[in-house]
Amino acid sequence: MDTLEVLAPLAPELHDVVIAVLSDLDYEAFLESDDELKAYVPASRDSQALRDATSKAIQKVAGPCELTFNTIPSRNWNSEWERSVVPVIAGRFVILPTWSDTPVTGKVAIWIDPKMSFGTGHHESTRLALGFTEDLVRPGARVMDVGTGTGVLAIAAAILGAEDVVAFDIDEWSAVNCVENFERNAVSEKIHFFHGDLAAVDGRGFDLVLANINRTALKNMLPDLTDRLADRGYLVLSGLLLQDRDMMIQAGEESGVSLVDEASEAEWWAASFVRTKG
Repeated sequence: MDTLEVLAPLAPELHDVVIAVLSDLDYEAFLESDDELKAYVPASRDSQALRDATSKAIQKVAGPCELTFNTIPSRNWNSEWERSVVPVIAGRFVILPTWSDTPVTGKVAIWIDPKMSFGTGHHESTRLALGFTEDLVRPGARVMDVGTGTGVLAIAAAILGAEDVVAFDIDEWSAVNCVENFERNAVSEKIHFFHGDLAAVDGRGFDLVLANINRTALKNMLPDLTDRLADRGYLVLSGLLLQDRDMMIQAGEESGVSLVDEASEAEWWAASFVRTKG
């Protein structure tokens, strides 16, 4: 599958806020350097409307910016990742690409072949979500991973002792990639994956729901996410900026969950909530 690449010449301090607004436009992956930000979305979604919305969104938060749009063959993607993806330590875990020969000592390894899916541990929102996963998973727990991407959160939950993990994503790449990653980490028997959205999840009573996606999706899905929780079950929201904090706490209260804990890294914010309404 070809990929639409957007190159934006931006200073590093603008990257976080631009990544947030482009995530709301369904861009799925990003590469950062000192003088530019690259954003990627499947070329099948390319349209003049998307390009106009991209330009407008970036200009709104970062000012005038001359963008370059390229369509690149899918075969270029893995070589791009292999040059940029290195092992990342997140709590008790170290997330490694499958081609890494870095020795692992004192950490639990999660092996990821990222391809085009989100969740390599390099982004702040993934690390924040992993921290809450580590704190909240209990042996035998039922866990749901919303928008699983590479499957890294589902894998971590299974390693930490969750008995039943439901993971899903609407991204076609994730449908293949995360299943491969589950097998690499020997957790396939604990994780049920399907290609689709939350509406397809009939079950309720999850002890923990993990959602590391974009702000718009999180806010819209909050009532349904809360409905999937067990009594006193926990909800982890990530993929948010610090400026979203008050809005999301209020939206959580209206949906029946209360703030338990929060954490931030750079401009990114994540939080855990507990279900307070039956």
